[in-house]
Amino acid sequence: MSERRVVIPDQFLDRMAAIEQYLGQQDPARGREFSAELLDFLYDTIGVFPLAFPAYQLPRYPDLLLRRAVFQRYYIVLYEVSEEEVKFVALFASSQDAGRISL
Repeated sequence: MSERRVVIPDQFLDRMAAIEQYLGQQDPARGREFSAELLDFLYDTIGVFPLAFPAYQLPRYPDLLLRRAVFQRYYIVLYEVSEEEVKFVALFASSQDAGRISL
C-alpha cells in the first residue's frame, strides 16, 4: 500500500494561522507551539493512519464523506480520505456549532 499525499488547503492554513494569532495574544510561544503541534498531528498521526478516526457527516453537507479528529480536546479537524490523498477541509473549536461550519 502506498502512502497518501497530505493536502492542506489555504483555507485550512488561514484558520490555523488565526487560531495561532489568537493564542499568541497572551503568549506568543503558545501560538507557535499550537501550529507546530497541529502540523505534527496532521502529518504524523492523521496522515499515517487516516482511517483511525471516525466517519463524520456535517449537517450542511450530507453527501460529503468526512472523518473527524479531535486535537488537544478543544479543536476539531475534518478531512477527506481518498486512495491518493488526505485532504484537510476544516478546523474549528469544539465549542462551535458544527452545523454552521462552511467548507
